[in-house]
Amino acid sequence: MPDLSYARITRYVDPASPNPGSGYTSWSTAAHEISTALSAMSGGDELIIRDGTYTGAINMITAGSIPSGSIGNYTTVRAENTMGVILDTQ
Repeated sequence: MPDLSYARITRYVDPASPNPGSGYTSWSTAAHEISTALSAMSGGDELIIRDGTYTGAINMITAGSIPSGSIGNYTTVRAENTMGVILDTQ
């Protein structure tokens, strides 16, 4: 059974977001970089990355950059659409 004591927050990444906010909780306030959104996450949150190609170290996902969730309260990072995100951080 999921841990209902924590309300999952969905955060968004879109380099074309017109007005990045501090919480990145909608497409209109999405973070411009993946690492920025990851640093705002807590365990159990979800991150949705808008389709596209992401370049540079600022968009790298490394071990430890995704906060740990727990059984039934998983942290999720996913593309907006299956196979829609390319990470080219070289």
